[in-house]
Amino acid sequence: MMKKSMNNIKGRMNIVALRFFDYEHSQVLAGGMERWIRDVALFARDKGYDTTIYQKDVVSFEKELTNHVRVVGVKCGPTWRSHWTFSRWLEKNANFGDPFIYVSMELALSRLIQRAVGIQHGIFWEGDFPYYKKWLNRRLQYQLIKRLRGIICVDTNYINWCHAEYPDRASWQHKLVYVPNYADLQMFRVMPEPPRTDGFPTILFPRRATGTRYPGKYSMLDRSSRGAGLFLKAIRLLEQEGTLVQAIFAGRGPVQNAINEWAKEHGLMDRINVTEVALDEMPNLYAKAHVAVVPSLEREGTSLSAIEAIVCGIPTVVSHIGGLGNIVIDGLNGFICDLTPESLAQGIRRALAVSRLPTGPTLDSFRENLGKPRWERQVWDHLSKWLGLE
Repeated sequence: MMKKSMNNIKGRMNIVALRFFDYEHSQVLAGGMERWIRDVALFARDKGYDTTIYQKDVVSFEKELTNHVRVVGVKCGPTWRSHWTFSRWLEKNANFGDPFIYVSMELALSRLIQRAVGIQHGIFWEGDFPYYKKWLNRRLQYQLIKRLRGIICVDTNYINWCHAEYPDRASWQHKLVYVPNYADLQMFRVMPEPPRTDGFPTILFPRRATGTRYPGKYSMLDRSSRGAGLFLKAIRLLEQEGTLVQAIFAGRGPVQNAINEWAKEHGLMDRINVTEVALDEMPNLYAKAHVAVVPSLEREGTSLSAIEAIVCGIPTVVSHIGGLGNIVIDGLNGFICDLTPESLAQGIRRALAVSRLPTGPTLDSFRENLGKPRWERQVWDHLSKWLGLE
């Protein structure tokens, strides 16, 4: 429901991203960035701004997401070179005096669009990138920092990287602010411990079943950037010591078939379930879980999946990658593992021993500080200051 009447439009808001709708334009993609785009667009609308989301696409399209929020697809190539084509299109077709939020920060290439902020969702350039790409990216990021009025970072990795890489920090460090991701507290509520199916605890892997960008000698599972292969190896270790579990893999992606093949090969088809559900149905899966795992191997922000599990009171095991260490304090609201099956298995053992996060003031504090109201307040405070919003 809209919080304010749209009879008096305050102005226009532009949100720019690589992707939002899928290629069929039938549904919004289920990733954390797309959820961030949707929620900030709806929040801007509720604040009185007629909002347009621009995305790169293989065809041109225009579609209404909801009242006063439309999505415009700009036809341009899929490569990074087409970022400039996309930027020039915005200069010609959008009012570059209006406020812009670059949720995909690498698209903020226009020198005409100056009333703009960036959103940094986590470092995605790792050691596997060729040297020339990392060199070009280092130059690009520095130009973006100087060009944008401010940058909201969902974790502290990017901020620390900038401090390690760039000189004259006194001229730009005030532009970088940390606003972690969030969970909708109305949707993700504290849940009682569920019964054990056939006597086995249920471990939930609430991630997309995606692989990495890097083909090579490793199997599809071992190349899963979300850690699906790592989790399966940890399950195998737990099985060998007599700790039998049910596992739910909840997320779309090319690794789904590999997970099913692994389960069949190891005789675990009856205790490994590969599924995918809509966002609104995710609380039903959390209600079945005794433990949640987010064992990312690379490029991770403050994971929405981890936050959702924590605010539901579920012991959550995460890796030490990216922004996961920003939201999990080992032994307090979850457990942090290294990138080995042995460490992940140990984290799951510790989580199973806890059963549920302690209720009361501690969990209430987690929910307050990881909840959507806190995120909305912080984001709008920064946007208002940088973009001159009412």
